[in-house]
Amino acid sequence: ARPLTHVTAIHEWRDGHLLVLDSREQVVLLVDPAFSRARPIGRNGAGPGEYRLPVDLLQLGRDSIGIVDDAKRRILVVLGSGKLAGELSEMGTRTVDPAPRGAAPTGSDRQGHLYGLGYSPYAKDALTRTESPIERWRVGAARRDTVADLPLAAPEDRILPPGRGTRAFVSRPQWAVAPDGRVVVVRVEPYAVELIDATGSRIKGPVIPFRRIPVSAAHKRLWREKQGQPQPVTIMKPGQAAPTAELRRMPVFEPVEWPEFLPPFLEGALHFSREGFLWIQRTTTAGQPPLFDVVNGRGQVVAQVTIPRQTRLVGFGDRTDYLARLDADDQQFLER
Repeated sequence: ARPLTHVTAIHEWRDGHLLVLDSREQVVLLVDPAFSRARPIGRNGAGPGEYRLPVDLLQLGRDSIGIVDDAKRRILVVLGSGKLAGELSEMGTRTVDPAPRGAAPTGSDRQGHLYGLGYSPYAKDALTRTESPIERWRVGAARRDTVADLPLAAPEDRILPPGRGTRAFVSRPQWAVAPDGRVVVVRVEPYAVELIDATGSRIKGPVIPFRRIPVSAAHKRLWREKQGQPQPVTIMKPGQAAPTAELRRMPVFEPVEWPEFLPPFLEGALHFSREGFLWIQRTTTAGQPPLFDVVNGRGQVVAQVTIPRQTRLVGFGDRTDYLARLDADDQQFLER
């Protein structure tokens, strides 16, 4: 019955307890299997067992989950009992070790591996590169292996000249990690899925057909509404020893130009179920229920699934889907 503001990530433990991250409330909750009680894990702050700006959850191996604190550049460790058990650096290494080079992790698997891109938009060769390595390393280790390559968008699509506004409905190749450690790369043109296992073996799925959907006035209105939603940011104020986190509405800039058609999927479209199926959220006509392509281990679409309007898919449990339902008062409720 507890309303939330923006469910960003969830993790279901084997006993049915659920870890829920609400990035706008800046809180992490432990929910019991009966959905009858929710209690905070940790609290807002800069000390041990505290976080300033929780933005994601990562698997750390066994029953450990990491809370990514973007403001303090660290990962808080939570055990399956809901007990906080120390912290790691933002790279997933011990805080006493020298920080390894590379990007912070944005993916993980149940074997205790972390994954991140080896590409920086600020590197000297950023605009000449056509691919970025997807790197894998064990929690607590500094050595990284390249497991796949992610095609990068054209340079003109990565950087906008100053004063040129922004872009809307842009989709680039995306990647995600399955619970068993397979890495998937989903391309836009043509729309297709490639899977890479832990040994480097590749499976290229067939081209997936899709209907080109024209960008309508309703699509533009929904895009503007989403851009105007409050976003969690860190602020360093004069006289403060540490940054504070707060919600701020960001200015909405009109796109340089509106595309004529929607791509097959947009940013943040990929979700892996516990059983290893890839769910890809498709673009739809404005007002239609959210639609997903369900892709098997051969890169083939084996089903399409819709979820109710005004809901978002936020994660999976054991043969369970978790949705966040938005009500008329802009409150979100977690559904199973």
